[in-house]
This record gives sequence, C-alpha cells and structure tokens, in this order.
Amino acid sequence: MKKSLGYYIGYFAICYAFSLIAVIALAAAMFRFAPGVAYYLFGGSASIGIVVALLIAAPMLLAGKFFRTEARGFGLGEGWKLALIGAGVIISMTVAAMVVANLIAFGTPAGRSDWRALAQDPATTALFVAIVYVVITLTTRLFMWLGMRNEVKRAGL
Repeated sequence: MKKSLGYYIGYFAICYAFSLIAVIALAAAMFRFAPGVAYYLFGGSASIGIVVALLIAAPMLLAGKFFRTEARGFGLGEGWKLALIGAGVIISMTVAAMVVANLIAFGTPAGRSDWRALAQDPATTALFVAIVYVVITLTTRLFMWLGMRNEVKRAGL
C-alpha cells in the first residue's frame, strides 16, 4: 500500500466526524429556528434516513480515496480490515456524541432515569452493542464495496 492503514482510518474518522458534526449542527439550528420542521425530520422513524446517510458517506468516501491513491481495488482482507476498524470508529464517535448530549440531559430527571435503566442490565447492554457492531461492520463493508465499484466504473476499468 502506498499509504498506511492508519492514514485510511484517519481519513474515515475525519469524514465521519464532519458528517456527524454537520447533522448535529443542522439539528440544533432547526430545533432553534424551525422546531416544527425539526420534529418532523429528526423525530421518530424519520431520523433513520439521516442515520443511514451518516453510515453511507464515510465508507464511500474512503473507497474513492483508496482507489484514487492506490490505483487498485481492495486487496485480500483489506476491505474487511477497514470495515472492522471503521465500525469501531463509528460506534466510538457516536457514543462520544451521545455521552456529550446525555451529560446535558442527565441534569434532568428523565436523563437520570434513562442512565439508571441502561446501567441496570449490563449483559443486555453488551449484547446490544455487539449486535450493533456486527450490523455496522456489514453495512460499512457493503458501502465500501459499492464505493469501490463506482470508482472502478468511473475509471472505465
């Protein structure tokens, strides 16, 4: 590889961080200036589309960067290695953003109640985190593959 694995993981983390910050800033601005629209876009199941967009952006950008830098597709195991580490990056950055948000919310009785409910059953919490990690790993790998496929088609190979 012309660039190291750390370079690509750093690129992935920066892409995901910018995407996450953009969504948080958009949500904060909309709740401040257009709460009706914000509740429609970020409330309930409507926010699933925003989460999917977050999961799509970073892997596809990483695949494009990899193809343009290395002038080839992923080698044996490279895509899976990037997907496994990338899923860890996604989960850790999302958890960090949630912790910051919950530190603000834990000052309220509802926030403290949510934290107690989460901390009461660590086995269920661990199982949930494991399932989410597997799903995000598979999703990340899928979108890396799609991004690589798009770059190869764009190059005419």
